[in-house]
Amino acid sequence: MIDQVKAQLEHKPFRPFFIETSGGNLIRVSRPEWVYFPPETGYFVVFEGGAASYLAFRDVRTVLVEQPPIPVTEE
Repeated sequence: MIDQVKAQLEHKPFRPFFIETSGGNLIRVSRPEWVYFPPETGYFVVFEGGAASYLAFRDVRTVLVEQPPIPVTEE
């Protein structure tokens, strides 16, 4: 699953996404530069809204990409 996180961070153009953990928490990633992977540790950190979430690789369940808003058409 961590490969999905890294792929989403590198996607151009970047789209915000959520990381769902094995505990059911959703961690929003709004900017790729706010994610830090310390070398050879097995965990990473997501900074968001003045808080930091420390996530173990094994706790990442899935990646949920935010969908763009559906445009409203006037008839």
